[in-house]
Amino acid sequence: MSHEATTQREQDLATLNAGGFTGWWDEHGQPAPFPDDFFDPDSQWRPSSNDTPPELADREQPF
Repeated sequence: MSHEATTQREQDLATLNAGGFTGWWDEHGQPAPFPDDFFDPDSQWRPSSNDTPPELADREQPF
């Protein structure tokens, strides 16, 4: 049995078609494959600063 090499995008699309989850959403909030250039260090993808939790004050409980 031979397996053809696939790209990450092709694997993501197959996962989505099978009802799986890639961990990425498009601009409409729908599950989507990762962008082709996501892991390219020269791309413009950067972590969102909105996901950074606020700093806790001394002795402040997180919940």
